[in-house]
Amino acid sequence: MSKSQHPGTDVDRDELSQPTESRTTDPASQSDVAGHESSVPDAAAGQTRDGSESETEARIVTEASHRANWLAIALGLMALASTGSLGWFGFLEWKRLNSTVAALEEAQRAHSALSSTLTRLTPRIDAIEPRFEAAEDRAAALQAETRAALARLEVLAERVQTSQVDTRDTYVLAEAEYLLKLAQQRTLIERNPANALTLMRTADALLAELADPRLQPVREALASDMQALASVPELDVLGVQAKLTAMIASLDDLTLPVRRLSAPVAELPTDVQPLLDRVSQYITIHRLEAPITPLVSAADAGRAREVLRLQLEQLKLAILREEAELFSSTRQAALSTLDHYFEVQTGAGAATYAGLVALETIAVSRSMPEANQGLERLKSYRQQWLDRLASARAVESVK
Repeated sequence: MSKSQHPGTDVDRDELSQPTESRTTDPASQSDVAGHESSVPDAAAGQTRDGSESETEARIVTEASHRANWLAIALGLMALASTGSLGWFGFLEWKRLNSTVAALEEAQRAHSALSSTLTRLTPRIDAIEPRFEAAEDRAAALQAETRAALARLEVLAERVQTSQVDTRDTYVLAEAEYLLKLAQQRTLIERNPANALTLMRTADALLAELADPRLQPVREALASDMQALASVPELDVLGVQAKLTAMIASLDDLTLPVRRLSAPVAELPTDVQPLLDRVSQYITIHRLEAPITPLVSAADAGRAREVLRLQLEQLKLAILREEAELFSSTRQAALSTLDHYFEVQTGAGAATYAGLVALETIAVSRSMPEANQGLERLKSYRQQWLDRLASARAVESVK
């Protein structure tokens, strides 16, 4: 392969070898060599140098040929790779162009269909346009009417809101006044400061919701009334009446009394004690410490129960009215009746007697304050509020 590609290499080698052959075969050169025998060593040295130079040149030429061969192979491979890549990219570009062409054709068909549809719809659109213009005109007129109605509605809403605020404040003031009137009724008629305090606290909470500084004097007077009622001692009238009602219900269970004799006493000599022990189960000796009272008959017991029932009812009325003297005298009379006619050591009589004794510690009479300063202040403020509201409405009606 190297010979066919580089024919000049053999030619050069022949040319390089020609002078040597000519020098060995030329008769003139032989005569010169014979005539100059003294220069034979120098010629041999020159020939040796020429041979080494020829070998070097041959080796260089061989290496150059090998390098040229490898370069040709690399260039061929590169050309082959570039040809394959160009073919692949060309194939991809061909596919892309085909898809683009198909998309363009589809778009053209869609455009044609839309154009035909638009051509068919154009007369209809031209016929509908006047209707749209008329509808727009009506919509503009309706929008103007709506804006005017909204403006009137806003004015009415402001008026309603103002009237609602005034109405709410008026209602709250009226409710607070009503609660304070109820509290005064509980204080003066029912004489129940606990309920009155509850009503006053509720009225004060309603006034606090208004957050009006002009109500401060009213709240201060109301606080003074609540402080006065809080100092009144509590009296559980309903609880006492419930106890008295229970006593009345137990009157039918009272039993008649028996003679009150002392416990057995035996102060006898020691020699008599054995005999007494034998007969003690048959004989009992008592010492009488009180005068003998006549036995209570059934008729007397019935009348005593009715008297005792009336006395207990009178105690209920006395505590309701807080009449201390009537309560005390009636309680003493009930204790005397119970002790005289019925058994008070055991059973229902003992329970009723203990209940009447326990009522002695109850403070029936109490000093109840008027506690009406807050109500009077609130009445005055509410009247001023109504006057201001009436004048404001009169001015608004004039406008």
